Order: sequence, then C-alpha cells, then structure tokens
Amino acid sequence: MNTGYSFTEARVILEIGFLEQCIANQLVENLDIDRSYMSGIIAKLSKDG
Repeated sequence: MNTGYSFTEARVILEIGFLEQCIANQLVENLDIDRSYMSGIIAKLSKDG
C-alpha cells in the first residue's frame, strides 16, 4: 500500500490508534519489537508529523 511506511511502522501507527494511553514500553511489549528499533520508528513518525 504505497504509504511510504514499512509494515512495522504501519503496525505501530495502528497500535497507537488502538490504545487510549500509549507509551513506548506498551508498544514494545505488544509488538515484541526491540526498544532501539521502536525508538527509531517513533522518531521517524514524530518527524513526519
């Protein structure tokens, strides 16, 4: 789906939408993603707005 985001990045966006309060630790646990990788994804998404 030509969104410019990888599957994992899109999954993070969806998870953020599903959670009432979202913190990075929840995303790391829910998606079983390395913390440093999650940090990079969040930085990219923040930059993209």
